[in-house]
Amino acid sequence: MREKKRTNRLMGETSPYLAQLAHSVVDWHPWGDDAIHRARREDKPIFLSIGFSACHWCQVMERESFQDDAIARILNARYISVKVDREERPDIDQLYQAALQILRRGSGGWPTNIWLTPDLEPYYAGTYFPPRDRGRLPGFARVLNTMADHYEHNRKNVLEKARKTTREMRASLTIPVGNTEVGREVIDHYMDKVVRGHDRKYGGFGGAPKFPPAQHLSLALRVHRRTGNPALLKVVLHTLDAMAAGGIYDHLGGGFHRYSTDVRWLIPHFEKMLYDNALLGQIYIDAYLITGTERYREVAAGTFDFIVNEMTSAEGGFHSTVHADTHGQEGAYYLWSHEEVRRALGERDAGVFCDYYGLTEEGNFGSGKNVLHGARKAESVAMRARLTCSELEELLAAGRTKLYEVRSRRDPPLQDTKIITSWNGLMIGALARGGRVFDDERYVNAAAKAASFIHREMYHDHRLRRTYRGGQARVNGFLEDYAFLANGLIDLYEATFEPWWLAWASELVTAIHEIFLDPETNGLFYTSFDHEKLLARSRERQDSALPAGASKAVLAGLRLARLLDNNELRDLSLRVFRSYAARIREKPTAFATMLSALEFHLAEPVEIAVVGDLSDSSGGILWKMINGRYMPHAVIAGTPQSSGAAAAADSDWRRAAAESIRIPLLEGKQPENGRLTVYVCRGRTCSEPIVDPSELQAILDSAPTMPSS
Repeated sequence: MREKKRTNRLMGETSPYLAQLAHSVVDWHPWGDDAIHRARREDKPIFLSIGFSACHWCQVMERESFQDDAIARILNARYISVKVDREERPDIDQLYQAALQILRRGSGGWPTNIWLTPDLEPYYAGTYFPPRDRGRLPGFARVLNTMADHYEHNRKNVLEKARKTTREMRASLTIPVGNTEVGREVIDHYMDKVVRGHDRKYGGFGGAPKFPPAQHLSLALRVHRRTGNPALLKVVLHTLDAMAAGGIYDHLGGGFHRYSTDVRWLIPHFEKMLYDNALLGQIYIDAYLITGTERYREVAAGTFDFIVNEMTSAEGGFHSTVHADTHGQEGAYYLWSHEEVRRALGERDAGVFCDYYGLTEEGNFGSGKNVLHGARKAESVAMRARLTCSELEELLAAGRTKLYEVRSRRDPPLQDTKIITSWNGLMIGALARGGRVFDDERYVNAAAKAASFIHREMYHDHRLRRTYRGGQARVNGFLEDYAFLANGLIDLYEATFEPWWLAWASELVTAIHEIFLDPETNGLFYTSFDHEKLLARSRERQDSALPAGASKAVLAGLRLARLLDNNELRDLSLRVFRSYAARIREKPTAFATMLSALEFHLAEPVEIAVVGDLSDSSGGILWKMINGRYMPHAVIAGTPQSSGAAAAADSDWRRAAAESIRIPLLEGKQPENGRLTVYVCRGRTCSEPIVDPSELQAILDSAPTMPSS
């Protein structure tokens, strides 16, 4: 008779990170009242472990320690053990990351291991622990016993330390409140720092590990658009070129890995995050619009193809992460030996391919394994191979296709298949813009399908849920979920002119000001007023790997205010902005996204109305002209197309949303003689109807970059 497999309380959890531990020898609990009540009833400390499925050291600690029978016995006997997926519960992660940094004197990271009293107050913390003492690192088993002994025999000191840490944690999660003005001088001073801090040799900023600086690059391009400062554009393009050539970009399958372990962008940490690829896809679109350089279009399109082909669920939502490891070996799926390439491509083509992509017998990754990267200029490789540049590109393209086919037969890394609303909002916006700029309906359709899925499965009673998997939507949405999705829906509206996307974005921004606003300061909380009560309710703070939710909320509010001619919404968004002014002045580099919203607000309003049928041949030229310009200060509205009207008839919510939304920019504007017609409006003054491409080009070329007042 087969022995029944052990299960714990994580059975039934929708997070893949938690679900994979449902058979662990540790008696894990999910976060919730059951674990807390049990800790209080049994008078035991809580061991809280926070991680995520693509976290390499989380997986190492799982194999080394949490599968160790002796360690499991300590945890099961002396603790109530709680496991949290930080991507599902960023509120808990945010709270206890603050505790970790206090207890570790500034050091944070994952896995996050926190020792709590039954009242959830932290008294000890750490990240990775080896199972037994290793050099200067204390062994996890010893730490567990020591911390349990402290709780049992030194209770007074433990409680005092926990209360002190909690006070400091609460203080750290607030921000200085202000109501002062922040102007362009703060942005320009910050941009001076960006230019000075740029790595002139390798691009980006700082040393290893080196992360893609998406928010800084986005702001730099906005400021370059206003000022024409060539140094800013040089910083951005140098960084984009270096990342696109580096191993951080997947030259076979498209998309970016999480970060580079070295300063050269060569050796990545191989996980791929949905949000990184959304943010970087947008930057490469911007660079393409500014420069017309085909390579930037190729990188953005390759990134979007990767998302559509490999990270999209059957329902249409986007998965969150592709893991770094395959069978416990980081990067194994992406690495190549020189011999493997020779077998796949043949001796001659392999020689040229390896020359261009920097593959050697020794291996740039070690042990004869290589990461593909653009090691040499195409011209020099072509010259050595006695090929023209076009012949070289044909050879490289054929080689990439063959190697991709070989790679597709390998065991792929696992994916975290949960669908996260905020990350999907970022990708919806990126795909909608990519489809509009590149004239590719696949991307717009993928964005629309994802948005429809979220509305159907993750939006109930005008409230968002954070995650979805296996037919279940979980956890109240956080500020970033509402703000990121609202911006994505505005992008989707500007790509389709389907009014329900704009109506839904308006609903979400209204909800932000109803359920996240702090009425005393006009700042925004990270959690809604009716969210689970934790030790502290943090004010949304600053950019991290993700843009700050408050910053994206301000940007969405200002964009909607322009599109809907809503001065009340504009003023409310600016009051939120001003509540962060003191902090922005103190540390502008942490608020690149908020400063991007300020750039949008201070630019002279440019509103473009497009009326008529986009599919007519002459109108298509006008539409491509609009989409081929970098205009971060502009908003675009248009009349619904016939296909959109048909879709609305099939959906009650779409029909109701379309009827509820009023777009003043379109009122009174009609097509000229049945042709697609464009109106360009500035400062509440609109142009005469435009049907001629040369006339549209002239009026767009004449747009000033500075505000009129």
